[in-house]
Amino acid sequence: MGITERLIEYMGNNNISLEKISQQTKIPITKLKRGGKRSLTAEELCILCTILHIRPEDFYEKQIKQN
Repeated sequence: MGITERLIEYMGNNNISLEKISQQTKIPITKLKRGGKRSLTAEELCILCTILHIRPEDFYEKQIKQN
């Protein structure tokens, strides 16, 4: 599972509205839904982490531990 998928999972697990986040960040909802064909850019990842008050490293650490 990639970073984009982990972030989407985090939002789902925490009942965060993808529609609301999309409106706040101007990131297309298609990038925030599971199964999307487009990954988040680094800039979008940073914007989402700032809005959600989380660190991008948290998702990388999880990925490293699973490998």
